[in-house]
Amino acid sequence: MKSLTIHLYDNQEWIGNPANNYCGADGKMYECCEDDDTIFYFVEGGELDEILSLKDKLRIIYNIGKHSLHITDTTTETMSVAEYILNNNSINAFNYGNLEKVSMEIEMLKKYYSDKFISYVMNPLYTLKVYGYNVKVDEPLVETNTLSKDVEYDINDYFYYMGVKFISPQYAIELVDTIYKDKFMSIINNQRVPIQVKVYEKIARFKYLMKRNVKVYLRRVGALDYTYKMLGKIRSFR
Repeated sequence: MKSLTIHLYDNQEWIGNPANNYCGADGKMYECCEDDDTIFYFVEGGELDEILSLKDKLRIIYNIGKHSLHITDTTTETMSVAEYILNNNSINAFNYGNLEKVSMEIEMLKKYYSDKFISYVMNPLYTLKVYGYNVKVDEPLVETNTLSKDVEYDINDYFYYMGVKFISPQYAIELVDTIYKDKFMSIINNQRVPIQVKVYEKIARFKYLMKRNVKVYLRRVGALDYTYKMLGKIRSFR
């Protein structure tokens, strides 16, 4: 869910960046998602003002403010989101990968190879990185016309992340050396988040919501500023 949150709000400063591990994404994710299910609707034919009005009415029903519902505001945003959620490979990477692990590298590569991403895709070994494997990649990009399949149009062969095209695990296994094939097979056949990751996420969510609720209570009773001052004095004393 964190990777999806980053994509939905990547144009917002509060979401953060690779350097600070997208510090704003966790809070937004925990406020929006009480479980792992996220539903997308495609609405056709309505004017933007009508959609905005509908959004406001739905937010009143859910009564959790802006955390209940998100819409895209422009055609560009809609196309960007559609690249991810209409591609099963992208959804799989969101659910089982560690996409933010490669965010810093991708940002640097986008700046260095800005003129090449139109005709290139990420080296298939970068797909392993997305799924948490530590591998060395000498050449980060592969020219699309050197591949045996047309990754330009067949969504079974690619997925997107940060606006960059990656080769799907199903296709990548055909392109890599034998020593990497077992890793790709484990991705293809065992698409489960490790239990320790699930436990960590539940603990992190509990800690975040507990901290938020304490702040809400202290603000309600007028003690928030005093608490911050006392904490500041304690830290200074230490």
